[in-house]
This record gives sequence, structure tokens and C-alpha cells, in this order.
Amino acid sequence: MVLTALRALSSLCDSSALASDVSTNPLSLSTLADDLFARQHISALSRVLSQCSPSTTTQCQISTAANLISKLCQEERHQQALSDSGVLDALATRLASFVVIGGLVLPGADAWAQREGLFEYIPPPAALTANLTVILEAIAVIINDSKYRATQLLYSPSILAVFPPIPASESIPPSNHHAAWSAFNSAGLSGRQDQLNALEYLLPYIPFYQLKASAVVQNSAFPPLGTLASREHLPLNGHSGSAKHNGATLPSWIDSPAPKEKTVTAERSSPEAEVPESPLIAFLFLLLRSRADLERLMAAYVLTILYRTGLTNKTRESAMGLLLVPLLVNMLDDGYLSRDRPANLNPKAQAKEWVIKEKAPVILSILIKDNEYLHKAAFDAGLASKLSKMIKVAYNPVLDTPQVSWSPAAQHDARDATRLSVLGPQGQPPLLVHKIKVRESTLKAIAALVVFKDEYRKAIVDQGVIPYIIESMRAEPRKPSSKVSERMDRSDSNNATKSEGFGENPVSVLVAGCGAIRALSRSVSILRTTLIDNGVAMPVFDLLQHPDIEVQVAACASVCNLVTDVSPMREVSEVRVSSNG
Repeated sequence: MVLTALRALSSLCDSSALASDVSTNPLSLSTLADDLFARQHISALSRVLSQCSPSTTTQCQISTAANLISKLCQEERHQQALSDSGVLDALATRLASFVVIGGLVLPGADAWAQREGLFEYIPPPAALTANLTVILEAIAVIINDSKYRATQLLYSPSILAVFPPIPASESIPPSNHHAAWSAFNSAGLSGRQDQLNALEYLLPYIPFYQLKASAVVQNSAFPPLGTLASREHLPLNGHSGSAKHNGATLPSWIDSPAPKEKTVTAERSSPEAEVPESPLIAFLFLLLRSRADLERLMAAYVLTILYRTGLTNKTRESAMGLLLVPLLVNMLDDGYLSRDRPANLNPKAQAKEWVIKEKAPVILSILIKDNEYLHKAAFDAGLASKLSKMIKVAYNPVLDTPQVSWSPAAQHDARDATRLSVLGPQGQPPLLVHKIKVRESTLKAIAALVVFKDEYRKAIVDQGVIPYIIESMRAEPRKPSSKVSERMDRSDSNNATKSEGFGENPVSVLVAGCGAIRALSRSVSILRTTLIDNGVAMPVFDLLQHPDIEVQVAACASVCNLVTDVSPMREVSEVRVSSNG
């Protein structure tokens, strides 16, 4: 009965996501989230996730409950409610069970847990039917944008029990320990740093180069902005916008000498050494290397959040640029899941491909934001061309062809059959909903990529994506066109209908479109040529009167870059303001 109820809720979520008019839909995702995450119901959700039975029914309950969290947890109050009610700790226990079954519990963890009173928190091994993907995704959506909740994950009793904060010198495994530690046990600790945990020796070594910022500081009366900044100084709410970086605080592929491998041993021995990193970070890197498809993507999601909230060592900067960024960019290739497989994907594989195209650009936008080193890593991996291709495909029209059920009668009306097989108003086609989500994620990644250098902005503009970005700032988009006169004639005509197959852009897409225009307009040359030629002013000014305050804020931020003293749009804005005045 519990499993059936969870599946019914999951089906309601899927149906609500396909609703064509969210504002008038009485059963929206936000309404379902308010009901499910209420105090009287959230405890039942925690009990479902806390079950340890290896039975198939129990594992299906856990997977469905975690999947519900991933679909519905979109607001801060819901994230905090799940964190305070024990749901995050229950998910952390499920994650720890995968550590146990993989034989990756740190050597000496059982003795440490016995001494600290945490031995009972070491979970049994995960069942063979357990789903790691949904557990990682549910954890990611809960801890997103919050250093407090991310820290709560790292210090959850089960995570501490399997990944105790003990020095490497105290965790030498015996000779008969699990085979996973054979390399670590045979080599010992000679020549290694005591600060590293045992999991580090299962990963490839990536050198960390010191910065050449000291010379810049000595030659200037004032240090460059952000020289003394650190990702550890983020506020507890962990908003990504608070993590400001610049080239003086980040390693650079150009400035760093390749032949010399300078480590940070001197920095670690300083009085203000950073807090030791949780071995969970190394475990997530292991998942990136050993798993595939969605498991790898969700491990990257959790790792990105922990990195952005400042809970990783500074030495992870190089690993992020050399391992994580190219992996995520590679996932954006067409047919990523169909390599060495049949050309026609089955529905299950197609659903995975959709999730990757929807999630990977968002994770990349979080990861590379305000970081010049990771920007270069993503650009060198070909991110600009892949994002341009994705947003163009996302504006291919989707024709709504009704699904007709089979009937034994030779003659039947397709419209009648469709009405009989559907309860309630007809929703959007799943493919169209997928394309709308890809628009949002791609625009976020574009805005994150081009924020610093004109070289990256020019690469995006040369791909011809400006008309697609402009259509993303319209609630009812039409076929993107580079001709301003054609777009104006089409918007003024009354023959345009909503059945052209482009769908309706929700608030999230409008905000992402404004963010992309704001980042691109930081280049004076692009502002005075490409943006002017494509008539970007009117769509942005129209959004200033949008009923949603979030859209108005995003539009105002874009206008600040469009009406600078050197911008030809300044006169257009003055005329527009006076006409509305």
C-alpha cells in the first residue's frame, strides 16, 4: 500500500509537470510540495527512507520517495524542512550503505566509531536493487545553495562513521583487509602526506600549482580585489552569488609553470591551515571514474555543490578543471548514451538522455561560475559550440500529434478516441517540456561561460544564437529569426497562434534569457553591433512590465548593461520610458 501511494504521487507529479497552463492548474508542483513536505507528512517520508530491508518492495519505496524529493523540492523552505526533519540524515545513511557495499569504508573506521559512540550508525551494505542515482539527486536538491545543509551532510552520523576524520597515519589497514586497499597497504605512507585519506590513493595524482599573485601584490600599493578571498568564507546560506573569484585567486593554465610541481605543503603547515577535507569528496571522485550515465551525473552534482560551498580543499581546483569539467562537457554530445549501442534508443535510455541534457548544463553553470580557471577548462573542452547547438535544437517545433488508442472497430474517430483516453485537459507533449527545460539550462550555462572574457562571448555570438536567446525572453516564442523586421511583423499579426510547436516559456526561461543577455552585453563591441542588429531592446523592456517580480528584477539587471553611455540603446530606452510614462 505504501509503495502504491508513492507511485500515485509520482504519477501526479509527472502529470502536473506536463500542464500547459501552470497558473490555472489546481494541482501544480508547488501545491504538491506544500502538501507532501508538511510537518505531519514529512515524518512518514523520513521513515520510508530509513528502512534497511533488502527486499525489492522496500527498495522501490526508498527510490520512489527519493525521486519525489528530487521532483518537488525546489524552494528554500522545503529544503530546510527536509533537513530539519531527519530526511537528509536518512539519505546520508543510504549513501553510506553504498560505501559499505563497495568496501570503501576507511581503514580503522570501525575502531574510531566504537570509541566515539558511532558504531551503530555504520549501515548494512546497500541492497543489490538499491538505486544510487535517486539518492544522490535527492541529496543534491536538499543541500543546494546552502553551506549549512552541505556541512550537515558531511557531519551526518553515518557519513562520519564510514569516513571518520582520522589522520592517514592512524588508518593503516592490516594485511588481510579488503582488497580495495591493497595498493595503499603495500606502499605504506613513505613519501606521502599525512593529511591525505586512504581514498586519495585510489585516484590519479593531479598536481596543484601555486599562484604568481605574490609578485602582483608586492608591486602594487593595494592588492587586487579578491587576493585574500577564500571559498571558506562563504555565508552559511551558501548562495553561489557570494562566492566571488577573479584571476588573482585561482590557478591559471597560462601562468602556472608546467615543469615544476609545486604543492601546498607550506600552506598547510601555516597557522591558518584549512580544515581537513571530508573523505566523501574523494568517494564522489571515485564514483565519477567508476560509474556511468546518471550515477556519474548526480555524483558530479553533489560534488559541485560541496565545491561551491567551500567544503573542498583548495587543491581540488585542478581536479575540477581536468576531471570534472571535461566529463560534464562530454555528456552534452549527441548520442552520449548510444555510443557503441544500437542507434535507436529504447524509451528508458531516451529518458536518461533527456535528463542528462537538462541537468548537465545547470551543473556546469554552478561549477564554473565566477571562476576563470574553470571557464578556460570548459571553453577548451568545446562547451560554447555544444551549448549553441543545444539551444538551436531546443527551438525545433514539436507538433502535437494525438495518441490514438487501438480499437477493434474498423471505423472510428481519432478525436473521440483521444478524448476517451485522457482525463482532464490535454497537457504539453513530453518532448516539448524537455526542450523548454533544455532552453533554461543552456541559457544558464551560456551566462556562466561568457561572464569574463570577450573571446568567449564572441565564440557564442559567432554561432548565431542571439535570435534564440531573444526568443527566450518572450513568453510565447516563435521561430527564431535574425531579421528584426520579420519578428516585428510576426508579433503584430493576429494570425500567430500557440499551436506552432514552440510552447510557452515559463518564468525560469525568461529569467535565464535575461541573464544571458546581461552577460553578453558586457562587451561593448557586441552591444553596439550584434545586439543592436537583433533588436534586443524591445523584448527586455517588455519584461519590465511582466507580472512576476523575479522577471522584473532580471530584466532590470539586463537594462543596466544595455543603457550605458556608449550604448545606442540609450535613446530607445528614453523613448520607451517616456511613452509608458
